[in-house]
Amino acid sequence: MEHNIHVIHAHYWLSGLVAKKIKETNKIPFVFTSHSLGIFLQENNLDRISSEKEIFTAANKITASSKYEKDNLLNRYGVNPLNIENVTPGINDKIFKKYKGEKKKNRILSVGRIQEQKGQLQILDLFKNLQYRINDLELFFVGGPSGVDGEAYLTKIKNKIEDLQLEDDIQFLGSLSQKKLAKLMRKSKLLVHSAEHETFGLVAVEAHRSGLPVISINQGPFKEIVTNHKDGLIAQSFESIQAYDFIIKLFENSNFESELAKNAVESSSRFNWELATKDLKKIYKDIVI
Repeated sequence: MEHNIHVIHAHYWLSGLVAKKIKETNKIPFVFTSHSLGIFLQENNLDRISSEKEIFTAANKITASSKYEKDNLLNRYGVNPLNIENVTPGINDKIFKKYKGEKKKNRILSVGRIQEQKGQLQILDLFKNLQYRINDLELFFVGGPSGVDGEAYLTKIKNKIEDLQLEDDIQFLGSLSQKKLAKLMRKSKLLVHSAEHETFGLVAVEAHRSGLPVISINQGPFKEIVTNHKDGLIAQSFESIQAYDFIIKLFENSNFESELAKNAVESSSRFNWELATKDLKKIYKDIVI
């Protein structure tokens, strides 16, 4: 079968399986980007992990968006290091940007798919404790239920919200366009990220570009994005005094808030789609030549 396709770039493991099949039947090489890994999921995913290993073996090149992802590919999947290329994602800085003088509300954001892997349930006790100190505090969840158990996890979150009597202070906004999300970020004071495992952390970079500090318990790629007390905090847990004190200082000290926002915008400048595109083009050319 004739074609004019020189290389395929597959994203996520299901597309990777398709690309693997196309390579086998049509001899078209492919690049693979995972975006997520089966080893991160809490439920047993042996079939997915097995499929991922097949994809990693068949792919001509695999991109890693962070050092943390690369380490997992090497140490937990046994990927050939010569097949891994580092490609750090960028963001749309025409949408995600900070405006001077925009008034912020006492609002915390949580952005991500509603599923157990994302850990949103962990935020609620922290939010309840913060309310005793911060007036008019509100929490917005952005993202809808995802996966087989997404709806069940959403119900679990809502039940705990009811138990803590937080119904009037928490909203679920579902999925939002990038423009609406960026506007929401600019009017908020903090992004709380509750997923312990990610391959990168694009939402943190988008928040930073919008002048929004980030607190997370992610001990992996978020450490490559967030610098403690400079543009956010990587805490051991949301139950820690460290996390509580950082948030209180952020909400009560306007100078600290301004400094964090300024640093966040500056630190986000290194995540650039032009650089990422340049890296990807080189990978494609190296495969084809």
